[in-house]
Amino acid sequence: MSVKERTIEDVCDTLQLLGHERRFYAVLCLREAQTALTLHELANNVSIRENSSRLREIPDDVITTTQQSLYHVHIPQLRDAGVVAYDSHRDAIRFSNDNVLVESIIDSQFLE
Repeated sequence: MSVKERTIEDVCDTLQLLGHERRFYAVLCLREAQTALTLHELANNVSIRENSSRLREIPDDVITTTQQSLYHVHIPQLRDAGVVAYDSHRDAIRFSNDNVLVESIIDSQFLE
């Protein structure tokens, strides 16, 4: 496989990774936090973005569902792609700069 083909494949994989709203919001929340968040804190922040509401207006079951989804589906995918680091013993999730494509995509969309 050529370098150009590999790059195209990497870009497609990264766009697919960020194409899910919950994963995209999780990445934005962690990047903006500039420090590690607990799973519960991340679920709260993602729920706020998804619902365009204040935290107190979001039902507990919605936050619980978001937290479970992050834990079982989205955090593992982001971790495997080198976008986040997750220490389950400390319950600490942080944005990782290991995926340059993610940084480039976010910057191209939000920095003008």
